[in-house]
Amino acid sequence: MITPTTANAMSRPQSPATSVATEAGPPDGASSPSVVDSSDWALASVLSVAPPGAALCRITAARRYGLTLPDGLIVDPQVHVLVPSGRRFRRRGVTDWRGVEQRCIDDVNGLRMTSLGDTWCDLASHLSETELIIMGDEIANRAGIEELQRAISRRRHGRHVRVARRALARVRCGSASPMETRARLGFVEGGLPEPELNVVLYDDSREWLAQVDFLWREARLIVEYQSDYHGDPRRREADETRRRQLEAAGYRVVFVTASTILRAVAREELCRQLIAAGRAAGCAW
Repeated sequence: MITPTTANAMSRPQSPATSVATEAGPPDGASSPSVVDSSDWALASVLSVAPPGAALCRITAARRYGLTLPDGLIVDPQVHVLVPSGRRFRRRGVTDWRGVEQRCIDDVNGLRMTSLGDTWCDLASHLSETELIIMGDEIANRAGIEELQRAISRRRHGRHVRVARRALARVRCGSASPMETRARLGFVEGGLPEPELNVVLYDDSREWLAQVDFLWREARLIVEYQSDYHGDPRRREADETRRRQLEAAGYRVVFVTASTILRAVAREELCRQLIAAGRAAGCAW
């Protein structure tokens, strides 16, 4: 990792300039990359004609890292490039941002990119708080929450920094998918205590029993998120076998789907049922 080199490392890059077409062409012997072509060759060809020290950032970096973006940003045709303060990069298909010297830069397969943490912080101006938490969970699973904490510690106060700080307080390691993050947030908003995430359970003989999505240990209550993958008949049969094994070990198991998590009325009813189950098990919920 290349660390920031300026004394003012906590400031944000300036706002992007409106991209305009220029006379600059692609490298010799190459065609101009498509605005939606995010292959390493296309991205490297953009960086090859950018000001020295430039790096991929924001939506482009997030896509290259394989982070979850909302549909509207997945198809963003621009290549987002961070350049040194005081420089510009006017080129068709490019949105330039300034302040690369104020960011940590990683080399990813030969591409200079803002670090996972800085990419996340910069996207606070593009994502909702929930979307930022979903991405934060993904980064925490890969690099630890400390990656996000270090990045945000270098930022000045501002509206988007405040959004990122609020999101960071709700980021957790352990969610296996964006929908599991949404479910976790929904449980807490619905009045439940925070569950343990993707926990391995053992039986009384210390034999492996199961790995479960959400666990409230004191209540011996489990919630399992059922994605489309679980719609396969053989998968459903395996899930039912697993449920019976867990119930035989003294756990209560509840299956939920995306429609329950995404629909407010259904989610609130689920939370009421889970709270009632916890109270019946003697928990002070």
